Amino acid sequence: MKKKAVVIGGGIQGCCISLALLDRGYQVTLVDQASDLIRRASFNGEGKIHLGFVYALDRTLETGQRMVRDGLAFGQALETLIGKKLPWDSIVSRPFNYLAAHDSLLSVGETEAYFRELANYSQACLAADSKLHYLGRREGEFYRAISVPDGVNRLRVSAAFSTMELCVDQEAVRELIIDTLSAHPDFIHAPNEFVTQVDVAQRESQVRSRLSTGEVRTRAGGVVVNCSWESLDALDISAGLRSALAEPPNLRLKVGLITEAMSVLEGIDPFTIVHGAYGDFVSNRNGTNYFCWYPTSMKGMVRDW
Repeated sequence: MKKKAVVIGGGIQGCCISLALLDRGYQVTLVDQASDLIRRASFNGEGKIHLGFVYALDRTLETGQRMVRDGLAFGQALETLIGKKLPWDSIVSRPFNYLAAHDSLLSVGETEAYFRELANYSQACLAADSKLHYLGRREGEFYRAISVPDGVNRLRVSAAFSTMELCVDQEAVRELIIDTLSAHPDFIHAPNEFVTQVDVAQRESQVRSRLSTGEVRTRAGGVVVNCSWESLDALDISAGLRSALAEPPNLRLKVGLITEAMSVLEGIDPFTIVHGAYGDFVSNRNGTNYFCWYPTSMKGMVRDW
């Protein structure tokens, strides 16, 4: 009899966890409140595979180094889950430039010193593991100082750096993951179900969900993985994995805008402005453009979305 697993949440994390469990011989039911997989938070960003450049305010380097490790492992992990080498050159953006704003929270010297630390750490990681790669790349400059690009307001930007950081084509990655899931006979997609409760037991845990009709369903699994987004804390608390939060979470507000192709933006390399309440620009392979910025950090935002 097949071992059963229930995965909660149909974003990229939930789908990748499902692939990993299928590879280990489980029958996997993925329960998600949306009708389609990887269409919400996982899909509506720039698709950047971070290498830590934006986390210079963590003086311990722990965040930046973690992002480097994860960025170098992402490609290998995805290829393992999909079961084949991927054509990275056809599904990634042009490399990012980083622009240091005049009113940045760090000086240009501090910013470059941090980038240098990340570059050294990246080289050490690659030297220690020959299987690691950054979206198909093991060679190339991690970063270098460049002139401020044409078209950039020099009254607002003090310095610029080219980097090896890239975005992936989110639609292409989504199709690869979903095609692999759909082809597996032991994968079950349960859409349009909002999980309300997880009851943990030694042999099989129970996952309760509610449909839009009001119907309640219960599923059992020897393994239950919570990959939800807005319900993450509430479900962990219901399962007894953590106590109620002592204070509201600190959530960063991110504003994004996606536009159709615009001739005035053609040829502009992706860029990120650091360090402060700035954002990113990405010109996608499908012709659309993505803008985002971080006006502030907000506490106590509504948790029941």
